[in-house]
Amino acid sequence: MTRPKNLRPLNLKLKEGSSTVPDENTLSNSTISSPCITPTSFTSLEPADTEVDVTGEKFYDIENSPLPSPSPNTSTSSKKKKLTGTTKKRCPCGKSDLNSTYITCSLCKQNWHNRCCNCYDLDQATIRKMGRWECPACYVCPSLGKLPASIYAEIHSMKDTLSALTMRDSTSSSCMLQEISQLKEAVKQTNGTGLSEKIETLQQQINELMTSPHGHSSVKEISSAMKAALESATTVLPESVASIQASLNSLNEQMSSLQSSLKQQNPHCHTPISMKPNTVSPHTTVTETPCKPYESYETHVVSQELKTELLEFIQGVSSEFVSADLDSDNSRELLYFGDYSYRYPGKELPAKKPPQILMKLLDTVDPKTDENRTLQANSCLVTRYSSGGSHIPMHRDDEAVIDPESHILTVSLGASRTMTFTNNDESQVETLCLEDCSLLVTSRFAQDFWKHGILPEHEDMPSERISFTFRHIAPQFINSTILLGDSNTAKVSFGTGQGTLGAWVPGKRVKVGHIEALPDAKDIGPYRNIVIHTGINSLTSRHQQRSDAFLIHTLEKKCIDYMRVYPRSKIHLSMLLPTRMRHLNDRVDGFNRAIIDMSYKHKNIRIIDNSIFGRNLSDAHGRWNVQDQRPLVSDCFHLGRNGIRIFAMNIKGAVIGKGVSQSRARFNSSHGSYRAAFGRARHQSAPVSVR
Repeated sequence: MTRPKNLRPLNLKLKEGSSTVPDENTLSNSTISSPCITPTSFTSLEPADTEVDVTGEKFYDIENSPLPSPSPNTSTSSKKKKLTGTTKKRCPCGKSDLNSTYITCSLCKQNWHNRCCNCYDLDQATIRKMGRWECPACYVCPSLGKLPASIYAEIHSMKDTLSALTMRDSTSSSCMLQEISQLKEAVKQTNGTGLSEKIETLQQQINELMTSPHGHSSVKEISSAMKAALESATTVLPESVASIQASLNSLNEQMSSLQSSLKQQNPHCHTPISMKPNTVSPHTTVTETPCKPYESYETHVVSQELKTELLEFIQGVSSEFVSADLDSDNSRELLYFGDYSYRYPGKELPAKKPPQILMKLLDTVDPKTDENRTLQANSCLVTRYSSGGSHIPMHRDDEAVIDPESHILTVSLGASRTMTFTNNDESQVETLCLEDCSLLVTSRFAQDFWKHGILPEHEDMPSERISFTFRHIAPQFINSTILLGDSNTAKVSFGTGQGTLGAWVPGKRVKVGHIEALPDAKDIGPYRNIVIHTGINSLTSRHQQRSDAFLIHTLEKKCIDYMRVYPRSKIHLSMLLPTRMRHLNDRVDGFNRAIIDMSYKHKNIRIIDNSIFGRNLSDAHGRWNVQDQRPLVSDCFHLGRNGIRIFAMNIKGAVIGKGVSQSRARFNSSHGSYRAAFGRARHQSAPVSVR
């Protein structure tokens, strides 16, 4: 006889005076979902009016666990006991639902109907496999609170600690206030009695007694002992008045210090709280300006001889200048030299070989720059401002073809003009006067945080200004990449030649062993692609064990910061690679699914699909022992030569735009299961968009 499927709870009521055990046909027609039943003697079964407290954790197996024999010494009251071995709480709804199954919270041990806690799809078999479940009253949603997952379990203890501290502060504050009030009353009483006036009056009376004539009728003769006492009193009284006044002053100082310390400990104890409406939007972000608008500025960099040669060269090619704005009469004029064409806003300037005079100027200003700076300028934009009305609006030199690690040099000749710098939110404004024969050095990194321009001045200014701007540009910089990865990315090399990503994927690698070690946005740079491959060390860390929810929350927060600072950059999240440990691969699969789910909520996040490596790290993709010519099974995490080649191809394909879509990555992570891929995509909070 097989175990019946779709077991449901059955509420049974025992008739008194019955002693017959039901046969197998009666039990097989009923669906029983209760712990091991130990009934007393009964003859028949019928539905009861009250609900029997049963759960889906244990079930009665008819085939393997037959009913025990009835006990003849059982009283009538014991027959009405519940069938379960332990008494459990009912669902908070307080109702009986025969079509639901109980789920027990792992924190508060409260039983819930699966319908009441919105778990319709959980059957009894799934409930038995659940290792930990938190009820709606205990669960803390990560996306609502935006709290790290590491402190979810400490929230209740923190509340108790805060309440205890509040009670302690209130008690100490009340005691200190009472002491202060008592001191104030004592001081008022002391000041109100007019002690100093009374002492002065008494002293005057003593002096009158001492100077009064002996023959006066109203005053008796004073003895020698009394005179000595009065003389001592006249000498002591002024000192005692001074000591009393000093003690009063020290008491006032103690009271003021006590009040200030009390306000520091509990600032809301005395002053009333002024409630003002919150007019700040929760979506408002603080604009960061991590750098200065320019790095250096020097005057008298160009000699007079070189200046004369440059002016003669400009006069010779004067007819080759083109206007930057055809609609304006006071527009500046441009002349471009470089190895590659340069697309200016609204205009594309063709490539032209630079003359020797410009190379001479570049060699002259190169030693003026920092020693640690690598200057590889291959283009020069010559701009001529004919009068004070010629200007250039506020702009950024943030074209994609400019090297993200390069610097921009500007040499000025002729009339002095003022350059204005403003940050992104225009909260900071700086000005700089560009004099004749001066050099201004700015970085490509500062262009994402500062705008610059030369505003129009007096149009009747007769002298003109000529600027020479040197940049390092190349078309492959549109794929500039920074790789933030763990030890598996150590063999991924940038550059040209065999074993590299090639000339069309320039960039650099930054070692990031853990998700929490991801650098800040200001430490990355204006790269067009940000590739992140880290997380396996965070999953296997023994010193700081973090939950998957905390790691995903930290990773998402970093990605949001990158997108906020560099909105034109693309973020590529590389899925974790499989290992040789199967128990760890289950967690890796779950973490990869969470990464894919997170990518659907943000526009600039892409997925690097590594599902080609399968569920487990195979010998073909892992490391090899060269001496023994066999797989190095002791290394469970790192890729071999073949695996690194495939991994580098996945990164390169994602950067140049040949990666798989998110929907395809979701299907590949499901290992060919259409139902699993569709099920995860159906429960997304954000709309699914295939890119």
